Amino acid sequence: MKSFILVVNLFLITSPIRAQTRPPCRDACITLYNPVCGETLIKGKVLRCEFGNSCFMAASSCVHRINWHQTDLDSCRPAQNTEKCNKYKM
Repeated sequence: MKSFILVVNLFLITSPIRAQTRPPCRDACITLYNPVCGETLIKGKVLRCEFGNSCFMAASSCVHRINWHQTDLDSCRPAQNTEKCNKYKM
């Protein structure tokens, strides 16, 4: 009975740790310039940022836990929100 309680306690302690673990984010992208415009909501406001390519946008999504959606490139031009976008670029 004691061993059963010990096993159950170990399971309960380690389960939340496993649930919070996620695979590492991609940290290397090819530097081929093929710009994309990403759009997301931050604090209820639409933010559109231009990324060098879709890999950089995906890396930003992972690292910053932001769900970027690719949208029409013209939506990002002329450059808007440059200061805000710089903190999300990789």
